[in-house]
Amino acid sequence: MQDATVTLSWEMIPTGLVNIIVSPDPASITQPVTPGKGGTRFKFNTDISCNQSATQGTIKWTATINAQENRESFNDEVTATTNVTCR
Repeated sequence: MQDATVTLSWEMIPTGLVNIIVSPDPASITQPVTPGKGGTRFKFNTDISCNQSATQGTIKWTATINAQENRESFNDEVTATTNVTCR
């Protein structure tokens, strides 16, 4: 058993878009995992709010895992996108 930390980061597309606010809570989670055993899930709660209606953008999410006994570095990062339209 060892601790693994997953950190959630994001970027707005287009870059510099300030009318959409992303607030993950927390932005990083550490929990015990068993090396070589898959199926561990890390769940993030994130609030997304808008300062101006009719604003559109895309949030590009990146979740990165860091663990002491990391044998498979090729799968340390997962990305996804969320399209946002403010009403």
